[in-house]
Amino acid sequence: MAPKYGFLNAVKKMNKTAAEIYDVKEDYTRFPQQMHMALQPKWNPDYEHLEKKFIPNRRKYITEGKEGFSIRDYAYNIGAASILNVTNFPMHDPDQSGNSWAPLTNGPFTLETKWEASPEEITLTAKAAALDYGADKVGVANLDRRWVYSSWFDSETKTSYPIRFSDEPGYEDIKIPTKMPDNTRVIPKEMKYVIVMIHEMDYDGINTGPTLTEVAATRLAYSRIAYSAISLAECIRALGYNAIPSSNDTAANIPLAIDAGLGELGRNAKLITPWYGPRARISKVITDMPLIPDQPITFGVKEFCLVCKKCADTCPPKAIPTNGPNYEPQGDYSNAGVCQWNLKHDKCRAYWASTGTNCGLCISNCPFNKVNSIIHEVPRWTALNLPFLNRIWIKLDDLLGYGKSMSNKRFWQKKGKNN
Repeated sequence: MAPKYGFLNAVKKMNKTAAEIYDVKEDYTRFPQQMHMALQPKWNPDYEHLEKKFIPNRRKYITEGKEGFSIRDYAYNIGAASILNVTNFPMHDPDQSGNSWAPLTNGPFTLETKWEASPEEITLTAKAAALDYGADKVGVANLDRRWVYSSWFDSETKTSYPIRFSDEPGYEDIKIPTKMPDNTRVIPKEMKYVIVMIHEMDYDGINTGPTLTEVAATRLAYSRIAYSAISLAECIRALGYNAIPSSNDTAANIPLAIDAGLGELGRNAKLITPWYGPRARISKVITDMPLIPDQPITFGVKEFCLVCKKCADTCPPKAIPTNGPNYEPQGDYSNAGVCQWNLKHDKCRAYWASTGTNCGLCISNCPFNKVNSIIHEVPRWTALNLPFLNRIWIKLDDLLGYGKSMSNKRFWQKKGKNN
């Protein structure tokens, strides 16, 4: 059961892995999670001030009644994050609370047997369960260890510890996901597959950015991630297999999603999906359950992004490059050895701190950010098959008013009318 890509099926399967698409260098080494820009403000003195400014600036705008920061927008954002908070499903911390590497629940009895079925039936079951548990799209990939972080970051001790595999010396006896006495985390070598889930963010909510309503659209997606990832991992464990649920921890999401046939990398350093463009969040479950991997796809994103610079032109801190993909890192937060669009994530994060939001403009301004419909599949089909028309589609995107911010007043009126 491969992902369905729409009525026009405007994609082509690729006989390449994400590592080959990225043209990863032979001397590439796994990236340490600690250096991710989302975590550096928690420990790096150069960026700690950003963490300290974020909430005070948000409170300031709420107090002032700034557009998009009314008490209604604030309350909506609180509600959007409630399931994420109640389940205590951390976005960046592995094996903590909701995203535990060990079983979280037990039924009235626990089976000691493993479900034996064909890889086809197991794959179909896993995907059906993922969709039923709240994922909007799902794919399967072989777990390329290059995308697993070399170390995990403990947000409490502000220390990094290694992530190893059980076929490395000293860990050969590990059969289940394990945290060693020295805090090294070990993934059994049999866990060779990853189920990747896509979670759509609300179109109108994202288009209000940078406001609290835009933040709520993000938090709603993460709350759904908590539900989906926990549920799928527990289902897999009940079938007798190991499972590691994950949001932004343990491994890099985008290349795994590419391997799972769920999209391509865009200029804005986001996964561009065939259904929602970059308006989606990613979660995953690593497992030893025998699965049939999907193939990476293309629908002309790279060629389109080489022509389109809309996200870069509208990025307030100018954090998005206007040139092509390259190996040139922008800072220690860049994943060296990978040919990609490297953002100035420090500038992006500084803008987040100043606005008290996570911005979202590079998502809302992207021409691929459309409601999933047959009409919007046409330019995606031409991007793949008639790329010389890309400039026309970009101009038409502007003429039709796509990418313009929606006022929060308009957001609430539109949502109310849909009732």
